[in-house]
Amino acid sequence: MAEIVLDHIEKVYPNGFRAVHDLSLEVREGEFLVLVGPSGCGKSTALRMVAGLEEITSGELRIGGRLVNDTPPKDRDIAMVFQNYALYPHMTVFDNIGFALKLRKVPKDEIDRRVREAAKILELEENLDRKPGQLSGGQRQRVAMGRAIVRQPAAFLMDEPLSNLDAKLRVQMRAEIARIQRNLGVTTLYVTHDQVEAMTMGDRVAVLQAGVLQQVDAPQTLYDHPVNLFVAAFIGSPSMNLFESELSEPDADGGITVAFGSQPVALDPAIFESRPQLRSYAGRRVIAGVRPEDVDDITLDGSGLPPEQHVRAEIELVEALGSEIMAHFTIDAAAAQTGDPDAIDDVGASEQTKCVARLDPHSSVRLGETATLGVHTARMHFFDIDTGEGIWD
Repeated sequence: MAEIVLDHIEKVYPNGFRAVHDLSLEVREGEFLVLVGPSGCGKSTALRMVAGLEEITSGELRIGGRLVNDTPPKDRDIAMVFQNYALYPHMTVFDNIGFALKLRKVPKDEIDRRVREAAKILELEENLDRKPGQLSGGQRQRVAMGRAIVRQPAAFLMDEPLSNLDAKLRVQMRAEIARIQRNLGVTTLYVTHDQVEAMTMGDRVAVLQAGVLQQVDAPQTLYDHPVNLFVAAFIGSPSMNLFESELSEPDADGGITVAFGSQPVALDPAIFESRPQLRSYAGRRVIAGVRPEDVDDITLDGSGLPPEQHVRAEIELVEALGSEIMAHFTIDAAAAQTGDPDAIDDVGASEQTKCVARLDPHSSVRLGETATLGVHTARMHFFDIDTGEGIWD
């Protein structure tokens, strides 16, 4: 095992395009760290610089404490798993897994031992005599991982290894990869654009946007405590509902309301304990955010939300998923500009924001009807309208 340290790493191409900007990141020994972000954010470029497949413009890269900026890929003691598997179709599974060892002139009995150990870990023992064309997508991905495992590297680098699999197989394989990594304890840097993958697999998750590191932390911390609008919008599925709003001046009892479109909603006093700085924004415009699961159908028992935290919403779409209902509605407030190029609400200047509520499957909301929804304002998120930074301490 070895830690990977990126110290103020930059990647600038000859045409002047800056793909990675001042990236400082540490992947600890034995850690599974996921680098996530939208397409074109620089995450694969960063991984390729660690692998030695892209030249580093400036900064220092260390693997196991050794400076490797100019070290050839084969001498960095890393193993890389790609999204396209890159298997030799004419070779058996056994030969594919052991090929790198054969090139290194490892003794045959040692190759046999390592390949069979890897096959046992990956549950490929019955497939060692087959060729890649006779395997499923998940099995081929296991073979690609087997090639990495037998090398016994200091670190694994994985570049969107599940993107070519169907949805069901992706779920199975992400659990498998996480299990294998934890059993082996090998330092792993994993790149994906899928934030669900990132949240379920990583010990920590680093969010990248336009080549700039936005936040790195434990998955739940990213979800509960996003540092800016981009992280808030990117982490979570469905995304956080984000819209321009205004906080009222305190009333006689010190209470403050937030504008949910044209409807004022009382802020739960508990929010000022987790966000003490929020009181200084009274009377000012902010970006307000609410997770879909923090909106309830108040006709069901258990919401416990007082009338001053209710809003009326016309239901425009109902998605019944069995375990939950996604209710879509629109509020008369401008959508927040999150900086995510894939966000629909970031396109154009609109004074309306499309929102979604994740409701109990027994909710009675109906398409085209006006429903009364409760907002858990103690769990709302707030961001400075000028900087996009989260309003916390």
